[in-house]
Amino acid sequence: MRSRPAKIRTTALRVLPVAAAVVAVALALPATPAAAQTAPAQTTRTQAAPSAVPDPVGYHFTGYYSRLADCENRGRDGVNRNQWEGYICINGSWFPGDDYELWVRYW
Repeated sequence: MRSRPAKIRTTALRVLPVAAAVVAVALALPATPAAAQTAPAQTTRTQAAPSAVPDPVGYHFTGYYSRLADCENRGRDGVNRNQWEGYICINGSWFPGDDYELWVRYW
């Protein structure tokens, strides 16, 4: 006379190889052409990289600063010392507040 756990174990042993075969076949199949054509369109970025943004016209890059206050202080200091006529501190990173670029305008 068989006990109930033996039947469950026998059924599990029959189902397990079939499930493993289905998973193996699914992993071995190549991607469909339609999915391969739509993937690049979904991953295209719409925001331009900081390096793709054009330089401010008439200004020259002088350096990076980790804080906006440091960038503005250096720009203001250069104007007060007559090293340059004006300055701009712009975000130089993908993440706002990560770093700032000091751009100066000479005479």
